[in-house]
Amino acid sequence: MNMIGPEHFRQMKDGSYLINASRGSVVDIPALIDAMRSGKVAGAALDVYPAEPDGNGDYFLNSLNPWAEDLRSLKNIILTPHIGGSTEEAQSAIGIEVSEALVRYVNEGTTLGAVNMPEVNLRSLTVEEPNHVRVVYIHHNVPGVLRKGKNPLCHTVILADSNGSVNEILGDHNVDKQTTDSRGEVSETTTVYWNHELRCLQQVAYLMADISNVNTHKIKDLYESLESLSCKSSEMHKVG
Repeated sequence: MNMIGPEHFRQMKDGSYLINASRGSVVDIPALIDAMRSGKVAGAALDVYPAEPDGNGDYFLNSLNPWAEDLRSLKNIILTPHIGGSTEEAQSAIGIEVSEALVRYVNEGTTLGAVNMPEVNLRSLTVEEPNHVRVVYIHHNVPGVLRKGKNPLCHTVILADSNGSVNEILGDHNVDKQTTDSRGEVSETTTVYWNHELRCLQQVAYLMADISNVNTHKIKDLYESLESLSCKSSEMHKVG
């Protein structure tokens, strides 16, 4: 803590510059303010702080750090928000990018470039196919999710419940194409039972399917049927 303090600033050459993008507690900020006001330090750029704002807006005040307003008053200082995605411009750009990615998947069937979803390249849907839907279902990565049956590793995740299974729900429709993927693997060994149970609950898998001949009024039923399954992940699943 305060690895760079008053003594270190005194040892610097006159007109030095300081950049801190490591940890907020590395630099003694009041000592930096004094060094900058005296001209010992000609300028500084800080990307991290001892206490950082929780969101966008006018939060970088003395209520957050007692020296915040003194730091902001300096003319030769650059302050950045540690995480580039936290800026208002970045949040706006991310919202546009995510929206475009969802529309591209629904219309074109591609998730190429996705970070937290499998990369697939299905096919484009056309206006001549009004009764086609595209399903994304995210569920716990455990054996038996797609079929009705009991999982020997994670009996606390009820896969064979009264609402059936994924394949039973999709089996009532014409599935043109189906892709599955997972994040990590589940071991089949049962030597450390509780560890396996925890791993099953933490990992997720993905099912993506193109379904044809689905009447508009059936889309809601399809969504609610998948939503009712106890194996679904809390992350997200979508019928579009």
